[in-house]
Amino acid sequence: MKFTAFFVNLFFRILGDKKPDFYNTYQEFSTKFANQFNETVINSEKVYYQSYVSVMKNSFSDVFLFIPHFIIKIFDGDNDGIVSAKSAVWGEFKGIIRGKGIRGVSHADMVDMRRMNFADIDIRNIYIDILKRLKKMGF
Repeated sequence: MKFTAFFVNLFFRILGDKKPDFYNTYQEFSTKFANQFNETVINSEKVYYQSYVSVMKNSFSDVFLFIPHFIIKIFDGDNDGIVSAKSAVWGEFKGIIRGKGIRGVSHADMVDMRRMNFADIDIRNIYIDILKRLKKMGF
């Protein structure tokens, strides 16, 4: 894994990340780490937890996330290229963001990495709607 991490880090340095750390990031995305985290970090009653999930329609939906989507799909089902849909549910689940187009919605789309709209979905409007609902709830 450290051998692979070397090349992934190199790729992210080319993209502009000054200190990529794929190996530790990969470890933190493991089921073992998530279980340890959930056992030690307890939800606070003072915090409102909610979750949304996005999914890609297929591995070709996002060339950058083709390989991780394909692998996660085999082991965990629908996913956004980084996180499986079933593992992203936390607190009050608000639903799955699929998009109506042929590609679905990837993790990169959800974090607005490409700064682009799709014919059927505007990621920025999703976040604006979330903020409006939180404001309406008194946050």
